[in-house]
Amino acid sequence: MTLFLAAALLAAVSPASPDGSAVPFELDRNVILVPVRIAKHGPYLAMIDTGTDPSGIDVALAKELGLKLGVSGEIDGAGTQSVRAAETLLPEVTLGPVVARDVEALAGPSIAMIAETLGRPVRVILGKSFLDHRIVRWDFPNRVLDFPRDLPRPEPAADRAVLSCRYEDDVLVTGVRVDGKPVRAILDTGSNGAVKITPEATRRLGLEKNAAAGTASNSTGFRGSYAARKGRVESLDLGTLHVGASDATFWPPGTGHDGKPWDVNIGNAVLKDFVVTLDSVHGILVIERPK
Repeated sequence: MTLFLAAALLAAVSPASPDGSAVPFELDRNVILVPVRIAKHGPYLAMIDTGTDPSGIDVALAKELGLKLGVSGEIDGAGTQSVRAAETLLPEVTLGPVVARDVEALAGPSIAMIAETLGRPVRVILGKSFLDHRIVRWDFPNRVLDFPRDLPRPEPAADRAVLSCRYEDDVLVTGVRVDGKPVRAILDTGSNGAVKITPEATRRLGLEKNAAAGTASNSTGFRGSYAARKGRVESLDLGTLHVGASDATFWPPGTGHDGKPWDVNIGNAVLKDFVVTLDSVHGILVIERPK
């Protein structure tokens, strides 16, 4: 059982678009928030998080809705506490024009812990079990989320990266470079940070001094709070798209980020300036500057 979440801050929900073809979202302090209905109840405050597998629901809400709770086990993710969650199914999830049925989720105390930390009533996190096998486009400058039926494959350009990706526990992306060095990256729309770097990658990329010179910070994940260091990297390149110098979070060992099959996490502090299209149907991630 695996469930991931980066620390995030939540804001009030914008109303749905009049024609129902797209969903306005709120981006407050680099966190995406949308209204969702579960089994025709709600709306409830929800995050859209490509870094969560499968999806998550507050255990109190799961009980309110009468959802059947199955096998319980330890969850994996950011933080230092031992936290358990139970398998469940969300019988129907409605987000704007999309209705998904029998969406796998884990029900546990983690979402309530995060909600308490944030001071916002987040109840649901939609992750891989909702997003995979769809085309999802986040127009960050216009704060609109939509779900195209199909898209022609665009060509890479200076203002557009076309990257190969595959959805496993996370959205693994190829073609990313930090300080000119290739890294294994994931796309994490549940992260309000810019570039977050695992302990092993900090050493491999020779960024120990950057980490040591960074400022101390605290975040909250699915396994409670954890400490990190905030600093900078000199350059970030997403395929043909040059982002430039970027803020970076350096994760120390023992905070739930050891032994990952990837090096860096790309979050909303980077994505907020772009239109981002995740096409997990064809294994393509497009990141482009708005025209």
